[in-house]
Amino acid sequence: MKNIVAELVRKHLNKDGDHPFTFNIQDFYVEWFQVRGRAYTFVFKENLSTTNMQYAEIFPLIRQFSETKGEVEGGAQNILFHSSSDFKRTLSSVIQPYLEDAESMEDIDWDGFVEAYGSMLGYGMVADARFGTFSLYVPPTLSVAISQVCAQSGYIDSCGLQVYLCEVSKGSASVLVSSLKKYLLNRRKKSSDKHQHEKVRFEVWSHERSVVKKDSDAVINSLRIYADKVRLGSTKIGDLVDDFIKSDDFLNGEIQLESSGEDADGTIWVLQDRNAHSNGFPHPGNKRYILCYHQIFKNCNPLHYFDENKPAWIAPITLPHKLLGAMLNLTRPWNRQIKIHDPFCGTGSLIFEAFKDAQVYASGGDLSPMTHILAGDNASFLRLNQDDLKEISVALRNAATMAVELPINLLDPKVLLVLKTSENSILSKSNNYTRPFFKDFVGALEALVVLKGAPENSQRAPADFQYDAKFIKSFQELPLRSRMFFYSMLRTEVRFRESARTSTNWAQLFEKKCVELAEQMVALAAWKSRDRSINRARPRMPESIIGCRNADAGYFEVSMNPSSFEQFNASYLLARIQCVGAEQDWDKLVQSSDLYDCIVTDPPYGFNTEEDSSTLAKLYYRFLRKWIARIKPDGHLVLCLPQEAYNGQPLPSCTNPQIVISQILAIAIELNRTAFLPVRSLASNSPGSTAPYYWESAKVLRRTILHFQFIDMRTG
Repeated sequence: MKNIVAELVRKHLNKDGDHPFTFNIQDFYVEWFQVRGRAYTFVFKENLSTTNMQYAEIFPLIRQFSETKGEVEGGAQNILFHSSSDFKRTLSSVIQPYLEDAESMEDIDWDGFVEAYGSMLGYGMVADARFGTFSLYVPPTLSVAISQVCAQSGYIDSCGLQVYLCEVSKGSASVLVSSLKKYLLNRRKKSSDKHQHEKVRFEVWSHERSVVKKDSDAVINSLRIYADKVRLGSTKIGDLVDDFIKSDDFLNGEIQLESSGEDADGTIWVLQDRNAHSNGFPHPGNKRYILCYHQIFKNCNPLHYFDENKPAWIAPITLPHKLLGAMLNLTRPWNRQIKIHDPFCGTGSLIFEAFKDAQVYASGGDLSPMTHILAGDNASFLRLNQDDLKEISVALRNAATMAVELPINLLDPKVLLVLKTSENSILSKSNNYTRPFFKDFVGALEALVVLKGAPENSQRAPADFQYDAKFIKSFQELPLRSRMFFYSMLRTEVRFRESARTSTNWAQLFEKKCVELAEQMVALAAWKSRDRSINRARPRMPESIIGCRNADAGYFEVSMNPSSFEQFNASYLLARIQCVGAEQDWDKLVQSSDLYDCIVTDPPYGFNTEEDSSTLAKLYYRFLRKWIARIKPDGHLVLCLPQEAYNGQPLPSCTNPQIVISQILAIAIELNRTAFLPVRSLASNSPGSTAPYYWESAKVLRRTILHFQFIDMRTG
């Protein structure tokens, strides 16, 4: 490292006569990071209006999947992250004393400089955060497997090589085009097969010319440019193609402007973002940036199709898979097999999410006696092949249609009798209504009626229904399709009771829930049927992750391997999930002597329950006391807690993050441990450098995510 650092610093020193040496930091920065190193752009699935967990997770992911190169010694866990302004200011400052009295290059103490500051350069990456995107500048001494970073992340939508970045007010169309030509020229030089060299698509992500994505892609849509209004210098963004690219023979030979049916090597996008507030405000700053990057990898984790709405579900307060994946990534880097546990695992989301990495052994526990069924049904659902998924999606749509068309009130206590006596006339209305289908529908509705009619549930909200052994036994005997109908009915019941509006129609709400789930099933079926034989130049991946060339878009889809789902069977989950069924038996969850590297969980918030807050407070203390004792030295605790309920519902004081933090610190002292908040980045503009982090649902709840690491201080 000494040689390369000294060589580049020398190259960018200037001396004018008797004046002292001056150091051109900007030229050094460009050559160090962008010519000899690599510059990457990451686009997130959520921006800072929702969460800052995307920034919190990306730093440990980069450390996990980075390697040192050349003369650099040590591990990539030594990586330091700086903002570009901090890096330039710091390097300019520390090099100045070595230049002040030097008359020639030989007078400079290069050995002393490298000894003092070589690590800052060799292990220093630059990380610049914006509101919905992120730039990473990697020195020539390090390499990053961005395919892995993308595939293992919760919040990265896509990533690739950066071509151009500038504030709109300081930008120049000619400089953007020059950067584009330089990038494409280097790409051609590095092409392994000149005869098979593919063009790359080029598109301005504009409001005027691009197909509008669905509402769920609102964050990606927020990066669009008003191309006929926004200018770089005197040129409108919308005129880039006509004024510069079409008239350039070289660019015409490298760029595919419209889809021609030919393979393309990804897409070079031009998009817009705004700066992030360093004080953590969840709204964009006033600076606007134009970004140009070559999208190479896209995160296609199929669990993100469902997020918090996997089919098997009995309560609305669940965490989305994107957030759970990010919480898991906070505990990286891992250099060995690790054990992670979720004491409140619910439907098994953390266990499913952990399948992305073969280094993780994930387990869970829960008070609910339904946990095994919920996790098992979700596992069975995820294992279905594309034909079975399509069949159930069609059945859901038929159930929705039938519910709307039935001339009876599905909330009528006598509905089951009416349905059974009207079976023939109902089936005659459509060829889609078969007797097995009708039987499954009635079986699901009967289960819901029995559940609602149980004495223990007469005064409870649907999200707080109790499930006794008799109900569970009969429920398990229903076929999977019938249980899928039941879960959609229960969702409808929860939302119907929450709405408290007399104008709400239960059947129409049920139709909406069924259609939503059916669409998610179709998306999963399409993912499973994807042609993964198109793997030219596929990046190296572990078995748990697969990279697949998308023939339409040209990028590599990176996601968990479809074969991972085959391991989601009942025996696998039974071995990993403890289910005690009653709070008084909760101690059974911690009777074993197992120690864990990480506890990652989302404890109950006291919503939708008849229990008093003192019972919940007792549960919180017992949970913290017993599970912190089970965390290994240097282990992690990651908790998601409610910060504010937007519906005005008061939050139990025991769930207050400040109170929980105080409890954690006190319990750590009792256990002769020190609890600390890991710092992820030195970058002054990084929104996710340390906990607590935030995540919010605009309609319901703002959450706080706590992250502690522990040092064992016991000496004997």
